[in-house]
Amino acid sequence: MKRTHFLCVSIIIVLLASPLFGQRTTSARKPSSTPTSRASSDHQARTLEISSKRERVTQIKKSMVRIVAKFGSQPSNGTGFVVRKDGLIATASHVVRQIKTDANGRQTAIDAYPIEVQFNDGTKPLAAKIHMTSIDFTKPETVEPVFQDICLLRVNPTNSVVPVALGSFSDITEGDDIYLCGYPLGIEQPVVAFGVLSTKVPDSVTNQLADRKITWFREIAWLDITMNRGNSGGPILLIGKEPKDDKVIGVASFGLTPLDKRLGALIQALETGGVDIGLGVVSFIRLFTLTKESLLSSSVGVSACVWIDYLKNKI
Repeated sequence: MKRTHFLCVSIIIVLLASPLFGQRTTSARKPSSTPTSRASSDHQARTLEISSKRERVTQIKKSMVRIVAKFGSQPSNGTGFVVRKDGLIATASHVVRQIKTDANGRQTAIDAYPIEVQFNDGTKPLAAKIHMTSIDFTKPETVEPVFQDICLLRVNPTNSVVPVALGSFSDITEGDDIYLCGYPLGIEQPVVAFGVLSTKVPDSVTNQLADRKITWFREIAWLDITMNRGNSGGPILLIGKEPKDDKVIGVASFGLTPLDKRLGALIQALETGGVDIGLGVVSFIRLFTLTKESLLSSSVGVSACVWIDYLKNKI
């Protein structure tokens, strides 16, 4: 009887000591955070992101220029960016240079004139000159920059200018965050857009020079970012850990779309062949030319850039 009584008392003591009865011990796990603390942390991260973007926008605008040029009576608007403190500016070649091919296959180089650049500091537009060797079709090295779609301009700035940091095309890969700055559609103030790099594509351009064909190689990238005519020549920047780490990896070249390339080849073939077919009162050459111009006047979803590496070798 005593033994049974002792066993019952022992069981009661064990049950009372169990966490199921009474309070939990002080070593029990506590919540790592509350909804309020998590919301505060998210808000701080968002604030830092906004502050970082604002710093980037302010920083890049100091290096931007709006380019206004003319090919005869035809205006050409684009974007450029400072690459050296002495007034050297980079842009896309097609903004200030063109190569025309006539019906006999003869090529003519045309440089825009006049060329003016407008800094984003309120100063008056400055006259600019092309800081590249004149095009000589017997010398492929003078023609290559046109097909790389890279050109350098020289100005004499009245105030100090801020060059951008140049990176390399190898610094960026698919899915990386990027941003650009430029003057789309001829507006007079710089516009910034953020996006991602969609893919990198090796590319080649073949051209008939004198008695031989020359093929140049380059790399381009397609971008998921808002871009329009007028952005051409602007910098494509890879976002670094901090705004001071941002670097230019490409030069905006909006004309690089699959359909645009095919239409351009078709127009050239019809023009050089000296044959045209009428469709009612509109010729096929005119129809395809209008289609091409329409593509270039607005975004069709394939924004692009050419690699910065070729430009770096020319500075």
